[in-house]
Amino acid sequence: MTTAHHTPIPVGSAGNASVFNAPLGQLDAILGDALSFGVNNNAELAAARSPYASLDARLDAITFGYVGGNIATLTNGAASAGQKDVTVDSTVGFLVGAYVAYQLVGGAVEYNLIASITPTTVLTMTTNIGTGGIADNSYIGMISVSEYQAANVIPHANALTLPQAIEYTNRGAYSVDAYGALGDGVTDDTTAVQAALDAANSASGGVVTFSAGKTYLVNALTGGCDVYTGTRLVGNGAKMYLDLAIGETGSYQIFAIPDGEHDIEISGFEFYGNNDPFDDLHNNIEQNVISMPGTGGTTRDVWIHHCVFRNIWGFSVHNAGTGERINVTDCVMRECGNGLNVNSDYTIQARNQFYKSEGIETSGAYAVVVDNIIASASIGISLGGRTAAGADTPGVRCANNVIADTTAGPAISVNDSCQDTLIDGNIVIRPYTFGISVIANGDNKVLNTRISNNVIRSPGNDGTALGNRSGIYASPVATANDIDGLVIVGNYIYANAEDTSHSPAYGIAVGACTAVDISENVISGMSDKDISCDTTEQLTVGRNRCDPEKVEFIDSSTFSANTASIYGRLTATKTWTPTSTADGATETTTVTVTGCAIGDTVLLALGDAAAGVFVSAHAHTDVVRVNIFNKSGGAWNPGEIVTRVTVLKIA
Repeated sequence: MTTAHHTPIPVGSAGNASVFNAPLGQLDAILGDALSFGVNNNAELAAARSPYASLDARLDAITFGYVGGNIATLTNGAASAGQKDVTVDSTVGFLVGAYVAYQLVGGAVEYNLIASITPTTVLTMTTNIGTGGIADNSYIGMISVSEYQAANVIPHANALTLPQAIEYTNRGAYSVDAYGALGDGVTDDTTAVQAALDAANSASGGVVTFSAGKTYLVNALTGGCDVYTGTRLVGNGAKMYLDLAIGETGSYQIFAIPDGEHDIEISGFEFYGNNDPFDDLHNNIEQNVISMPGTGGTTRDVWIHHCVFRNIWGFSVHNAGTGERINVTDCVMRECGNGLNVNSDYTIQARNQFYKSEGIETSGAYAVVVDNIIASASIGISLGGRTAAGADTPGVRCANNVIADTTAGPAISVNDSCQDTLIDGNIVIRPYTFGISVIANGDNKVLNTRISNNVIRSPGNDGTALGNRSGIYASPVATANDIDGLVIVGNYIYANAEDTSHSPAYGIAVGACTAVDISENVISGMSDKDISCDTTEQLTVGRNRCDPEKVEFIDSSTFSANTASIYGRLTATKTWTPTSTADGATETTTVTVTGCAIGDTVLLALGDAAAGVFVSAHAHTDVVRVNIFNKSGGAWNPGEIVTRVTVLKIA
């Protein structure tokens, strides 16, 4: 508990002892040993029974669990300046070497160190007591080392009674209520909230707290409130509203983190876009609740977690630059125009939930986007997209997300600059366009992408173009082969008859890419093609379970290897020149076919074979041995020939 003032009991007023001991005894009975109040629970309760201390001060000490400490009352009439001994009503709970705080006659709060303790009554300080001494019936409280280090920045210390000052010090926190915030849902609390943040900043960091059950308004027209290095914001379930008039235009935020700030934590808030949470979804107000507007890219080490965002037109969290380690976890975004736009490197965005809100956009390198649930969003997850010349976004992992019913775009998109990207284990249901897309717009290449083990159900709404209804789609927009290195393996793509508004056209569609491997996918129910590859180089397609009549290759350097009854096919070609082969002689060569094994069936096509020239092929580990027998009755000099082998992997 916290009270506005404390009334000391006069020394020796024994008649008042029973007045306070009775309720303290009841408090003991109620609380007992079930609750923890700090290190010396029993000592604190025993000290609280002192007939010379005020009840509310004792309860403050118990409630806020001072670190093994106590608040005592001076009983020596006064402690004069220039002396070290302080006589108190009880030394129980005090420790040699601990710091203490007390208030001087002039009003200033002084901090000292306990050098020694005389049993029961006297604390001897390390340094002399300051100007004016300590008044009789004042309080002295023990504080921790870290609390002492922050003690010189107790807000408005001279205006507080000492127990209130000690309360701030022991908590290491700055309550916005203590700075004038009302939290009544009507009054503008911007100035008070900023004052608490500034106080924490002056202390090189601190905990800024809000009260549960209250509703705070922040005037976004003033730019919201700035949060600085070393600050931890604890919402305790409080609601925060952007205080904006209907129809207001511009870009606003509740909390802004300036460029270069770091080591910041924000948790436990319910954020709303306006005082009326249901009236401004369509106001076109660019509301970025937590914003990092600087473009210098030096903001780092920010953790935002366990918050709820409602009716936000802009982004729930947005950083304009890059930065490092800006993490958002365990948050809920509901009915927001946008979701998360976090362009930080080394970011983690995990276990968030989105409903009728745009999902996640990140162009950060080494980003981890996992275990999010996104439903009825315009888009799901967008990765990469850095357009500066030579920029890249390596090492992104997008895994184990569930994305359902996107309303305007793909569920997952891999964009310009992405390199070494893993898209794995996601569940995608009824995306409006592509389930997963890989698109290079011509700014920077997309290199080395693996799409594996995803489940994609009914991709492509009837309202979108036929070519946009694909489970997995990969194609550069401007320059051929800007997508280089693409593995699509082990995915399940299918149409569900219950999804009557979706008519998937393509399972996997790849165009103008280089070095592509499409294998071990299961595809069913597509209206057009299960697999379509157009002008793709270095393409390997094999071991897919699909309809062989729905597999097409247009100007692609490949050989179709998909049928309904064959587990898979491996293909390879070799261009070579046999030596002159006389009648009755043989010629032998080997063709590398990674994955083949002894016992596999081999189909062989040999260019320029003459009548009477016979060929055979046998599978070995990762190679096929080709034998040519010349039985034509004369010499055979074919020159350069192309040998193509197909290895059947029988199910």
